[in-house]
Amino acid sequence: MRRRCAWVLVLGLGCGGDPDVAPARGRVAGGEHLRISGAGFRDHGPPVVYVGPRAAKAVVVESPSLLTVLTPQADAAGTVDVAIHFADGTVVEYPGAFTYTDEGMVLRVE
Repeated sequence: MRRRCAWVLVLGLGCGGDPDVAPARGRVAGGEHLRISGAGFRDHGPPVVYVGPRAAKAVVVESPSLLTVLTPQADAAGTVDVAIHFADGTVVEYPGAFTYTDEGMVLRVE
């Protein structure tokens, strides 16, 4: 069963409230902490989260409305979809929700 987040609220599966992926940008190297908000995250079995074509790491269901993950490395900069694939076959998509950037990391500016 493949449903877009916008349809999920109407069909009663839940992306409820204000579905969101934050932050919306991160480094191509990956390893960014990502918070995905919605609803019903505990209703469909264990999730696998994809950021673009790659599976995220350290997926934690914090609550029925919050998942946290670490972004995977990307092949190149650009905007990608975020998709949550649940064990029961349910898929919730956040189209164009995350952008990988080539920007380096600033450790400290003095």
